[in-house]
Amino acid sequence: MTTTQPTLVQSLANPTRFMALSERLLPWISVAAAAVIAVGLYLAFFVSPPDYQQGQTVKIMYVHVPSAWLAMGVYVAIAMSSFGLLVFRHPLADVSARAGAPIGAAFTFIALVTGSLWGKPMWGAYWVWDARLTSMLLLFFLYLGLIALRSSVEDETAAAKLTAILALVGVALLPVIKFSVEWWNTLHQPSTRFTTTLDPSFRMPLLVNMAGFTLLFLALHVRAMRNEVLRRRVKSLQLAVVRQAGSAMEAPSFAPHGPRTGTAKRSLWFSLLPAAFVLVSLSRSLGTYAGFIVASYAITALVSSLLIAWVIHDGHRQAQALALLEARGIRRRSA
Repeated sequence: MTTTQPTLVQSLANPTRFMALSERLLPWISVAAAAVIAVGLYLAFFVSPPDYQQGQTVKIMYVHVPSAWLAMGVYVAIAMSSFGLLVFRHPLADVSARAGAPIGAAFTFIALVTGSLWGKPMWGAYWVWDARLTSMLLLFFLYLGLIALRSSVEDETAAAKLTAILALVGVALLPVIKFSVEWWNTLHQPSTRFTTTLDPSFRMPLLVNMAGFTLLFLALHVRAMRNEVLRRRVKSLQLAVVRQAGSAMEAPSFAPHGPRTGTAKRSLWFSLLPAAFVLVSLSRSLGTYAGFIVASYAITALVSSLLIAWVIHDGHRQAQALALLEARGIRRRSA
């Protein structure tokens, strides 16, 4: 009797294997993200020339376009995960979908804010009810709806199915966002075609920044998925202890004592301080609209840093809660 070797997807369906593999890959992805983003920012500020129409405000493109790209790309990943949950019952599909929603909402927020800051000097207004802007705002509300629906349903299985259905229904919004500039007469410029409409002097910095932002998302998503796996392990052990204790007894407290927030705070400051120093140093050379450019990069750095700090802090909190339970002699029976 012959046995077939499991595929990579089948192997990663086991949360324990996923945790082991992601633990090895996560540092490399994180370092690669930091390095590529650093190169992208160097190209954006020191290599990319001013645009003949937009001047130095074209530099906002290097954070706005990658954020908008990820706003839609992350939702595609959530929809694919939701499909995997409903059709294939993949054990990590719901983990992926739940972990991706806050990250996608953050990138959509960055895209909306940087777009508004870019629109003011170009259009004369921070916001217009343009088809592209309005559809992106609807995407942001859709992300918030996924998060709110998940939080409002206590039963994990029911919450997973309901949010998966909503995520798949929301896919209909993506082509509206993509083709809104072609279907309607809008102020927003047409979609960037890298090989035909974008000069090479702008193309390379944009592609590098898009690669860096994508790597940043991968690092955040993998870390958030690890946190979600730990959270579910903690919850299953807590429920097991409560069942063993019996309904007549007071449920024990499982809150970890003194959560470690130092690493998260250090990550936040290490991300913000260099960015603030660079932006202040360069502000004098950015022309008339330097405030809009600096504000765009500052908002991007702040939201990204808060996101990084949040996933690090949540990971420490879940790991500490699991260690506390295991220190009491409570062990998991399965992956």
